[in-house]
Amino acid sequence: MKPEQYFLRYAFPCAHILLEQNKITKEQYIEMKKAFYENAIVPREKLENTFKAAFRRLKAIKEDYWNVDALRHYFVSYHNKCIDENEGDYAKFSEEFKEDCKVKKYKILKKKGVIFIIDKNGTKTQVEGKMLPDAKEGEYIYVHLGVAVEIA
Repeated sequence: MKPEQYFLRYAFPCAHILLEQNKITKEQYIEMKKAFYENAIVPREKLENTFKAAFRRLKAIKEDYWNVDALRHYFVSYHNKCIDENEGDYAKFSEEFKEDCKVKKYKILKKKGVIFIIDKNGTKTQVEGKMLPDAKEGEYIYVHLGVAVEIA
C-alpha cells in the first residue's frame, strides 16, 4: 500500500468533522470519500492541504513522514496522545467524542458482510469493515471513528 492510501485510510473518518467546521467543502469531502472507498491515491499536496492539523503534527515528530511506518506511528501512538492533551481542536470536543476519535485495537468477534462486531469495553459494537475484506473473526484490527482501518 502506498503512503497516500495508508494515510487516507486513517484520516478519512475525520473528514466529516472538517466538513462540519467548514474547513473543507462538500465537494472536497465527496472527492475524499470516493478516493477512500476506491483505495485511490490522492496527491500528497491535496492530502496535506485537506488534513492540515495531522500534517502539522506529523512534521513535528518525523522529518520523513511520507512512509507507512511513520504514518502508523502517528496514528497508532501519537494521535491518541494529542487527543489526551487536548491539542488543537480536540479541546472543543466532548470526552465521549474524543474517545471515539482515538485509534484503538479491537478483536473481531463476528463478521456480518462488511460489518464487524467488536467488544468495545464490554459492549458489543458494530464498526464498518469495508476496507478490510480479508479480515477474519478472531483477528485484531485498528478502529478509528467506527471504521476498521487496518489489521493489527
